[in-house]
This record gives sequence, C-alpha cells and structure tokens, in this order.
Amino acid sequence: MSILDNGQFRELNTNVPINEIRLFAPHEIDGLLEQLNGRFQSAMMNNDPQQRLAVEMAIQYCHLYESIQKEIVTKQEMVQTTVNHLVSLNAQLQNLLTSMQIDPQPLPRESQLMHPVQNWDQVEQWLAKEKQVSATEEPAHTDRFEETAVVPEIIIYCLGNFRLFHQHQQIKEINGIKGQLFKYLLLNREKPISKEKLIDIFWPDADIEAARRNLHQAVYQLRQLLRKIQPEKKVILFEDDHYRLNPELAIQLDVVSFMNHVENGHFLLQNGQIEEGMKQYSIAELMYQGQFLEDLPYDDWPRFQRQQLHAHYQTVTTQLIAYYLEQQSFTAVIALCQKRLQFESCDEFAHQQLMQCYLSQGQRHMAIRQYQRCANALNEELGLLPSSETEALYLEAIQ
Repeated sequence: MSILDNGQFRELNTNVPINEIRLFAPHEIDGLLEQLNGRFQSAMMNNDPQQRLAVEMAIQYCHLYESIQKEIVTKQEMVQTTVNHLVSLNAQLQNLLTSMQIDPQPLPRESQLMHPVQNWDQVEQWLAKEKQVSATEEPAHTDRFEETAVVPEIIIYCLGNFRLFHQHQQIKEINGIKGQLFKYLLLNREKPISKEKLIDIFWPDADIEAARRNLHQAVYQLRQLLRKIQPEKKVILFEDDHYRLNPELAIQLDVVSFMNHVENGHFLLQNGQIEEGMKQYSIAELMYQGQFLEDLPYDDWPRFQRQQLHAHYQTVTTQLIAYYLEQQSFTAVIALCQKRLQFESCDEFAHQQLMQCYLSQGQRHMAIRQYQRCANALNEELGLLPSSETEALYLEAIQ
C-alpha cells in the first residue's frame, strides 16, 4: 500500500481551534528540511519511488509552511504600522479636542444620531484663534474650500474616480457632459471661466450657435441637479459671461487635504522634525487612492494637475521608502512599492526597492521574479532594458 493511500494519509480536521494546534517553529522547519533532504538522498539510492514521492511532498509542505510563516510576520508588521499611525492620530485628535475644551468622552449612540456635530461654536472659536497664529509656526496649504468654519455641505473625492457626497449620500447623477463641466469648474474654482473657454474645451468642433446651446443645456441640467442638494444656494454663478462655483459653498476636497499634508510634511522635515514630517507624509500617501480624475483618462484639461499631484505622491513615497528602509521596515517598503507599480508598471525605482527588500530578507527567488517583471514592463511599454543598477541587483540575486 502506498504511503499516500487513504489509510495512512488522512484528511485533516480543519474544525480544531487554532489554539489547540501545535504549530512548528521556524527553526523546527529548518531541522525538518535537513532530515527530509537526507531521506530524499536515501530514497534515491534505494530506488524507492513511493518514499521519494512522500519526501518530495513533505519538502514542498515545509517550504509552503515557511512561506506562510513569513506572510504572517509581514501581516503583523503591516498591522503594527497601521496601529502606530492610529495611535499617532489619536494623540493628535485628543490634543485638538483638549485645546478646544471639548470633552473627548464618546456620546451616547442616540445623541450621535440626533446631533452629529456637538459644540460647533467652540470649534469656530478655536479656528478663529488658530487663524491668528503666524504662518511660520504651522504651514498649511490654504484653500477657501477648507478654511471655512462650518460643516462641509459637500464632500468630493478626485483622487481616483470622481465621487461627490452630500449628507453621506453619494450623488451619482453628476455624469456625462454636465459632470465634466462641474469637474472643470471645480478644478478652476479660484477664478471665473468664460463661456468661450468652456466651448473651446467641450465643443471644439461644433459651430458657435450649437456649442452655446450645448453649454446652456449642460449648465441648466447641472443646476437642476445641484438644486436638489443645495436648494438655498446657487452652486454655479454667472456674471459678465463667466461661470464659476459659488465660493461660499462649504466643500471638502480630498486634493486640498492631500496637499495640506504634503506641504506640512515638507515644512516639518526642513525643520528637522523627521518623525512628525513622516507622519504627515504617511497620511498624504494613504489619501492618494488613485490618480487625479481617473475616470477622465483621455481628456486634456485634467492632465497637468494629474501630473503635478502624482509627482507630489512620488516625492512623498520616495522619502517614506528611504525612511522605512533605514528602519528595516521592509513590509512597509514593499506595500508602498507595490502601490506605486499599480500606477506605473515601469517605475524602475519601485522595482529596485522591492528587489532590495527581498534580498535583505533572503528571498532571492522573489528578487529574481521582480527583476523579470521589471524587464518585461520596460520592454513592452517603453522598449527599454533595465538600468545598470537593476542589473546589479539581479546579479546579486542569482549568485
């Protein structure tokens, strides 16, 4: 009877609680692999195919066991990194609430439902006090949409696909040409836009009368839609043949928040506050959920700001990667590089850092695989070969 027959190779009971299972430690797996290699040589010498098959399976299981153990360590490091961010944010929030003389004790669930914002007059007083602080003490990317001291009426996400929320409900009807018009006015919210400019952007090939009708219809449809969520305010203003978003609207925009954290992090790093600066960069990196207005990949007008924001993201992640490498936090580096490669598969810097992390952890096969992915991406998309730095890492991996 084969050793793999049902009589000796029983199905595992996966319902046993994990705390009742005796798991192998990493050093025990190493010892098992040494024994199994000896058994494999013996099976080969004795020409015992059944024994050799059983040993081969056991060796594969040990390697898989090692891989899962490393994955568990990786996940634990990622959880610890996230917890550290949460603890830091919690401390900042507690300090902020204390400075505003707001009791940080949680409200009863009923109160939360009835009064989602409490003591907002105290918040307004604190904001007024903060505005008197010198800009050299705490930098911030200023934007009238986020300087407002009232509850945001509209929350908009532009990093990734466009999303607009009003009172926690997503407004999905802002689509088509009226949606593009709204996004353009949002991007240029600081200045009025002439009718001729809008016509040139959205109806470049139409005759002037047809283009004007199209613009008026799009504005009308957009106003009708926005009136449902803002019945007491005009969202789109028109004056002297120019359109603009109402500057009095309380809008929270993710792009503005992203840039706030980028600029605050840059300021802190320049002043030697490395840990605090990296916290700001980490928040900015988490906020970057995709490139600017990904749902408009072929339009020209968002391209410049998309490139600018992505350049800021790359600067932030490059410095975070260097910071985490210095701390030998390879898991954090791997996560950052993999996210960068989702945006640009030819990001050779990210490929190099991944290879370096894998080599530092003794995972040569992973470094070789990453090199192959890098070489394929560069060849298929750019017709290029890997750089000498990447080749040097590959030679280190195969030695």
